[in-house]
Amino acid sequence: MKWSKTGVKTLKEVPADTALPSHALLVRGGFIKKLTSGIFTYGPFMVRAIHKFENIVREELNKKNCVEILMPMVQPTELWRQSERLHIYGDLLQKMKNRTGQEFCLGPTHEEVISNYIKNNINSYRDLPFCLYQIQNKFRDEIRPRFGLMRAREFIMKDAYSFDLNEEQAKESYKKMESVYQAIFSRLDIPFRAVKADSGEIGGDLSEEFHILAEHGEDELLFTDSFAANKEICPDVKPGDKGPDNQVLRSCRGIEVGHIFYLGDKYSKKMKLHYLDQQGNKQTVKMGCYGIGITRTIQAVVEHSHDKNGIIWPKAIAPFLVHICLLDPEDQKTRDLANHLYQSLCKKGIDTFLDDRDEKPGVKFKDADLLGFPLRINLGTRDRIKNLVELVTRPTGKREKVPIASALEKILSFFYTKPV
Repeated sequence: MKWSKTGVKTLKEVPADTALPSHALLVRGGFIKKLTSGIFTYGPFMVRAIHKFENIVREELNKKNCVEILMPMVQPTELWRQSERLHIYGDLLQKMKNRTGQEFCLGPTHEEVISNYIKNNINSYRDLPFCLYQIQNKFRDEIRPRFGLMRAREFIMKDAYSFDLNEEQAKESYKKMESVYQAIFSRLDIPFRAVKADSGEIGGDLSEEFHILAEHGEDELLFTDSFAANKEICPDVKPGDKGPDNQVLRSCRGIEVGHIFYLGDKYSKKMKLHYLDQQGNKQTVKMGCYGIGITRTIQAVVEHSHDKNGIIWPKAIAPFLVHICLLDPEDQKTRDLANHLYQSLCKKGIDTFLDDRDEKPGVKFKDADLLGFPLRINLGTRDRIKNLVELVTRPTGKREKVPIASALEKILSFFYTKPV
């Protein structure tokens, strides 16, 4: 991708309506733009980060034989009456009526819809177990949206649902999903922690949250070497007290990005999800549900991984891995070299961004730090004449000038341990 084709403009100043560093950086870098309170347009850089994280989620779920579907965002409120959650969610549900007077809502979650979808597909014990998931926009009419994508009205979420014969099998599915989440968040290369949690309006009697650790995280987490919980489920306990394992509790702050629930028959009984067992007796399906906030996770990563100059993206979800700063776009030979390097990297499968704008080098350097892609290549006429390019690693700021002839190999070695 070339900057001249993106339509993106960066901002020098911190927007007045941003309270978190991550929110400010995403706005300043053109990753997101507020349309109205709690609703954002995602720019081209943000879309790439979203797609990369979605692919990580898909890969890990598919490894465990979870199957992707896509459900409608618009749901009839009659399903919510059937599950007896219409009054629980209350004004968080954005309701509307069609021209015939039928009432609908924008989906904040999909337990009711998934139950309706599979209801007639389960007849026998032979039809179970299985797990379905989707990645889709959700809408919750938050009273006070804030902190950018941390508490937005519209957001992207992965929600998965498991269906099992009995409690024992359902809790195995829960454990399997716990391991999937460990794998997903480990791939981000950002510190995270799984903690015991309250089930909230989703319900169920077993749940855990996954938090990315960050100084400005909304939640306080209490933990030892073998125990961790959100402080909201143990409000009378404080750091320094003894935990259940008799170890001294420590404290940190986190941003919740994932939540898994064992639901039992909370929804399946009300939604009439039944099957016939081996003896021909009617039994109720046991369920679990598992959510990951896709857009929330991306902002949480930025909240953890940034400095005074901008974002520091982990390689796994960086919109681009390489950022080429063409410092003398008016010099044809330098421009040709930049385009050659850009095309060579793209052919090698390295996501590469070329800043081909007619801007001063200082502007380009500041924008490169703001955007935060892992490796920057500074390419100017003075160095080209000496047959050199400069490599700058974003996490450390380390600078190294290398011969043009060996630049491609050097760049590839930054991302691959084996020859490409």
